[in-house]
This record gives sequence, C-alpha cells and structure tokens, in this order.
Amino acid sequence: MLRRTFIKLAATGSVGLCVPALGKSHGTPALLTAQCSVVVEPREHRVSLCFADGRRQVIGELGTQPGAFNHPKVAVLRGDRLFVADTGNSRIQVFDRGGTLIRTFGKFGRGVGELAHPAGLVVTDDGLIVVADTFNHRLVRYREDGALLGYFGEGLNAPHTLAFDDAGDLHVTDYQRTAVIAARRLTA
Repeated sequence: MLRRTFIKLAATGSVGLCVPALGKSHGTPALLTAQCSVVVEPREHRVSLCFADGRRQVIGELGTQPGAFNHPKVAVLRGDRLFVADTGNSRIQVFDRGGTLIRTFGKFGRGVGELAHPAGLVVTDDGLIVVADTFNHRLVRYREDGALLGYFGEGLNAPHTLAFDDAGDLHVTDYQRTAVIAARRLTA
C-alpha cells in the first residue's frame, strides 16, 4: 500500500518559516512529523533536520562535491534515510539522520541515468523513489538503492512537484503548463 510520504507547502520552494529550533528561516518545510521536521533551504544550500527535543542537524553547504548542495528543492525523510533532490547539481543524495552521506545517483545530462534539474521527489513505503526530472520532461523511477527502474510521464513539459493523495495516486504539477496531472498507483 502506498501512503503519502511528502508534503510540499510551496511550489516555489521559498516561504517564510519560523520553527523554535531554527528561529527565522527562508526554507520550505518538506516533511513534518512528531519527531522531526525537515526544512529545505535552497538559498542557503542546506537541509536542516529539526528534532522534537530541540536539536538541529544541518546538512550541506554550497558545492558540487558529494554531500554539498546547489539549490536543493525537496527532501523526504523515510525511516532513517533522508532523500534530497540536489536540483542545481542534477542528482539525488541520500543521507542518514546524522547527516552522513550514504549515496548519490544521477548526474547532469539527457541520457539514461542522467537528470536535468530534478525539482520533485517522493518515496513510497516500499522504497520506490520517483523523481521529477524537470528539464528532461519526464518522471524517473529508482529503487531505494539508487538502481534505475525506468522512465514515465510522456507528454509532460516540466514536471515539478510530486505528491501522493490518500488513495495512493501520484499527482504531478507541470510547471510550464500550470497543470496538475494524476497518475495511477505505482509499483516497484
């Protein structure tokens, strides 16, 4: 069964947020749970994990090296893994809750296994990762270990934000068309 694992509160990725552990921020709350909030801060090139006990774990800085970011757009916390769409570096990075980099996948390009400005990301309960490969005009499916499963979303112009509804259907915003498109349930 698929469940919603991602909530994006702003299409642009830039809203004001005030969280006690953070003070003022210009990030986007990507996922809010009772134990941890994830805040993506594209202009600061970082992602922050804010825990219920007041601790804050900051991950990233501006750069191209593994573990650094260039305008990350969305992050999804699933279990003990944090998946980040490192939009400006055209890759996905996976961290543990302590901020240790586990793996990266994707690189800039138009070919197989390559991404161009990935701006949306969801992770299903069974570990399927779906990425909005915005400038390649497609959606990409990966296994949790980063193995490429394939592409779909023919006819999309610039897929951007992804979210599951309560029925498990995937919704995609197409940035260029200002449309929301629904897809049926996905399986690995």
